Amino acid sequence: MCYLEGFSYDELAAHMNVERGTIGSRLHRIRAVLKKDLSR
Repeated sequence: MCYLEGFSYDELAAHMNVERGTIGSRLHRIRAVLKKDLSR
């Protein structure tokens, strides 16, 4: 949503009712998964 809808981390955290750090952690984790999958 950050990339597709243009939300900031703070806006996304408020929308999902989680801490800002949680958003950063989840995005970091999914980027690592995508990088691994795309490098195959």
